[in-house]
Order: sequence, then C-alpha cells, then structure tokens
Amino acid sequence: MKSKYLQKILIDSIILYVMNSKHRKHFDFTYKTQKYPLEDLLPVILFVLKTGISWRDCEQLKIAKKISYSTFWNTHNRLI
Repeated sequence: MKSKYLQKILIDSIILYVMNSKHRKHFDFTYKTQKYPLEDLLPVILFVLKTGISWRDCEQLKIAKKISYSTFWNTHNRLI
C-alpha cells in the first residue's frame, strides 16, 4: 500500500516538473501525433527502470495497455 502511494507521489512530481519545464510541448497534446498521456507512460517506465527488464518486454505487461515499446523508450529518452 505504501509503495503504490509513493509511486503515485513520484509520478505526480515528475508530471508537475515536466509541465513546468521546456519539455511541456511534448506532453501537453499540442502535437497532433501525441496519443498517450504522460500518466499512462510513467508507471511502465518506472517499472522498467526498477526491474531492469528490456524495453521490448514491456509490451507484454498488463500496465502497458497495448502501447508500443518504442513509445516508452522515446519518452524515457526525452525525459532524461
């Protein structure tokens, strides 16, 4: 229970930081090609970083919601 609460706080903090930075335009749906909100991408990115699985394996996770692994990888690289 505490772990999910801490993960939610971390995700909210990252979203707040990104929306107040120069990277905001990549995640606020100003581009027509953006399909997924940051709230759907961050839990999977954090899971990959925590467990060390490959990016290609994240497509098979239940929390990935049929999103391509390249979307997660590109978002991760954009946030670094």
